[in-house]
Amino acid sequence: MAVSQPTTPTTNNGQINQYFINRFDNAISLLNGKYVVNHNVLPQNTSGEEINKLNESVKIANQQLIVGVQKIEKSDIDVKVVQKGNSIILAENPTTLKNSATSMATKHVGVTKVEFHWYGVRLFLSKNDVNKILKYGPTSVSIATIWMPTTWVVKLAASAAAACGWMSSVNGGIWIDWGLIPTKWGWQ
Repeated sequence: MAVSQPTTPTTNNGQINQYFINRFDNAISLLNGKYVVNHNVLPQNTSGEEINKLNESVKIANQQLIVGVQKIEKSDIDVKVVQKGNSIILAENPTTLKNSATSMATKHVGVTKVEFHWYGVRLFLSKNDVNKILKYGPTSVSIATIWMPTTWVVKLAASAAAACGWMSSVNGGIWIDWGLIPTKWGWQ
């Protein structure tokens, strides 16, 4: 059992903090497509508040997975699902799943996929898909609009495009995190 200092699990806005994620990441596993807490590997000094927040986080993550499966079943896109470590990866392109680590090439366009974690969801949009969203609207990238409200997709694509001169100088695409963690985005 690891020993690390107990933490206040949440930030002022109720989202979990990175220290909490790091402290308990090894105690969460995916078992039969469901997140579970392995109480045998919790740090020895885990507080009651931390256990409550951990159980609540896992419950929410499992609900997100259920909703995700329902959205896939209702959609007309062919999505591949792969478990990688403690995350579930969904992508339309099997190559994306095979090479889920971003290409080591110096020039790439990024990938479009969704990763579920016990603490939130990360949506990846390739440079090409960001440009499609800007040109044709949010519904032009079906996997993005299945997982995020269309207004988020448009705002994210527009912000990324404005930040880097309409994506002309960016090698890869963008990603956005949301869920129990603070919403943030970055470049692939």
